[in-house]
Amino acid sequence: MMIMILGILLTSPLLVAITNQTSQPYRFVSLSVFFAISVGVLLSNRIRKQAVV
Repeated sequence: MMIMILGILLTSPLLVAITNQTSQPYRFVSLSVFFAISVGVLLSNRIRKQAVV
């Protein structure tokens, strides 16, 4: 799943570099979602480890 998210995030810069397609601001929504999920996973793992100890 992380590979698919990385592919989505890298598509926009590649399109801008190769073609005349412009990068639209709404493309940052996927980046925001990626960081939100990442922070949630990290925090849930940390809380779970503290509860076990």
